[in-house]
Amino acid sequence: KNSLFFLKTHSTMQTINGFSFTDDKNTLGAIYIVRDPRNVASSYANHYNTSVEQSVKDMISKTYLKGMKDYQDFEENVLTHLGTWSDNYNSWKELEKSNKYLLIKYEDLVTDTNEVFHNVLQFIGNLMNKNIKIDYNKFDNAIKTTSFENLQKLEKENGFIESIKYNQNDNITFFKKGIQRDWKDSLPEKLIQELEMNFSKEMKEIGYL
Repeated sequence: KNSLFFLKTHSTMQTINGFSFTDDKNTLGAIYIVRDPRNVASSYANHYNTSVEQSVKDMISKTYLKGMKDYQDFEENVLTHLGTWSDNYNSWKELEKSNKYLLIKYEDLVTDTNEVFHNVLQFIGNLMNKNIKIDYNKFDNAIKTTSFENLQKLEKENGFIESIKYNQNDNITFFKKGIQRDWKDSLPEKLIQELEMNFSKEMKEIGYL
């Protein structure tokens, strides 16, 4: 089709039993958003209403999401292979070899939103061999309406399906802390060391260590 489609996924770009999740022939490109795993751990724990110990265990093991066969919601039946935090990150880097890969640090997305958004649009334009003309009214409005503060406000006023689906506790929200989340305050030293030991290579590569 002569148009652009976006697919948001948590899956690794892996091959299982000879079947690839995708490859550079079937994917125009990948925009990969990565976040400091020490902050992912506490955010994951909040989202799934579990302990930080369990979230760290999940992140360093080959884990998956959903896939509950007897669940009535079809989306919950679909198994998403996450892999480990490092497996997931490394798998999508394969597209870098064909210049189809853009890495975005979550922290930069929050602190340098305009620049990162520009980079995303330029990346998409390059993939499509098109010169994207930016409408700056839409550009600014997109940033304004998707700011963490505004999304937090909308969740408070209208609720959010991710929070409703996985949590029965009214005190648990999806848009909780964002960039203000600090692993130094929320993770025990033992878990910090465990994450840094398991993901040392990738965290140094990205600049988290």
